[in-house]
Amino acid sequence: MSKLNFDITVNNSDFIEKLEQIRSAVRITAKEMEKQAQKVSLSFQQMADNVTLTTSTVGNAIKSMHKQINDAIKSLSKLDSSKSPLIYATQASERRDYPLDCVNRIQV
Repeated sequence: MSKLNFDITVNNSDFIEKLEQIRSAVRITAKEMEKQAQKVSLSFQQMADNVTLTTSTVGNAIKSMHKQINDAIKSLSKLDSSKSPLIYATQASERRDYPLDCVNRIQV
């Protein structure tokens, strides 16, 4: 058996150049992903702010409606029964024009 000897000379400059291109592409991609993540976070924050604003607006509207309903109930409770035959129908002749349960349900 004979011995074989080889001398190999390798130029790795192409390999190093391609490796640097890959590193650069990875850095650029990572920066772009970070920008997109910030945009997504901002979008979610804006949605949360909008939900908070909407909830506040609806809450204020409900409070206002509640106050108006309470004011209307107070106003109705101040009516004199003699001035409001629709609500305080007491005679049988007055009740025949209105459903009995409607007259009985309206109490102040």
